[in-house]
Amino acid sequence: GNGKAYDLDGSILYEGEFKDNKRNGNGKLYAEDGSILYEGEFKDDKQDGNGKAYLYGYLIYEGEFKDDKRNGNGKAYDLDGSILYEGEFRNNEPN
Repeated sequence: GNGKAYDLDGSILYEGEFKDNKRNGNGKLYAEDGSILYEGEFKDDKQDGNGKAYLYGYLIYEGEFKDDKRNGNGKAYDLDGSILYEGEFRNNEPN
């Protein structure tokens, strides 16, 4: 079902779907300062499927993930929003 996970000081780390005590389904992953790091699909606690990655609140990647890495089709962005790369990724790198 849906839920939230917090660290020891009460800051939210994740909100979204769980299955078998793991992040499974759609959710959002947060940094310690509360800024979003990732929004998208999870499988067995890993970023897996379609999603968006953020840095300092800026979108830096949108596309496919596998085992917490950019794998498959995607777009990488500069912090100003311009596209740096569009195409295939493998192990977080343009391929």
